[in-house]
Amino acid sequence: MIFWRAIRHLLFFSIVGKRINQKPIFNDIIFYLFREGTNIYTKYRLKIWGTHTDADPFKIIQVNPDKIENISGLDFGHSGEVRSGDWDQSTKKFIEENPVAQSIKLHFENSVPWRETPLYSVFQQELNTRGDAWGYKSMSDFEKRCEEIENLYNSIATDGYLTNREVYRQNRSRAHAKNNDGLHPNIHEVNVDIGRDGQLLWRRVGQNRLAIAKVLNLDKIPVRVAVRHTEWQQTRETIQSGDQQSADHPDLIDTLT
Repeated sequence: MIFWRAIRHLLFFSIVGKRINQKPIFNDIIFYLFREGTNIYTKYRLKIWGTHTDADPFKIIQVNPDKIENISGLDFGHSGEVRSGDWDQSTKKFIEENPVAQSIKLHFENSVPWRETPLYSVFQQELNTRGDAWGYKSMSDFEKRCEEIENLYNSIATDGYLTNREVYRQNRSRAHAKNNDGLHPNIHEVNVDIGRDGQLLWRRVGQNRLAIAKVLNLDKIPVRVAVRHTEWQQTRETIQSGDQQSADHPDLIDTLT
């Protein structure tokens, strides 16, 4: 695990990796190697230790955004991992306790000016603590950040919710430029963890898109599953063995094929 995390860091988060990834063609090659390596690693961990899922770690599932109510209690975890514990019992709300999501709701539903939303103080805090707020370096750039969110909202409202793979096909360079989390745009979807009872818990990636999808009352959005609870993985395995009683969950569709 330590070795694979080191490789992942080198490919996507190191200074060398980030410079190479600025070129879409090199990023595509690196992503291919990363995807194949992750698939092999996941299957190996599943076979030897049973700590990973049988599911494709890069699969996209379609879910109702209103089903994603809480924030995952996990601070860290790679796609494909299976974990036990009470991390899925988090009661932290995605909208009410996430200042960015809360700001989007306030602005678009109640016409609250951006500077009067929590986003303003969060932007300032990010600059003070990290020297960087979503790629911007000063408070004078706050309006640019807000304009980005406005453009995203208008795009989804007008053209529909596109997967990042679709966005990538339309404009590779722009997709790479807007990819704040370092990994390839093809997998830069809203991320969720799945709890023991199948509950969908938001984690880290895609807060703007998820909040906008909720405001627009969209029926379905694409998400990528990061970590599954041990008991939920057992549910997947039970259904694969022939019990289809609970196979209507979006993460269970692949167990029937």
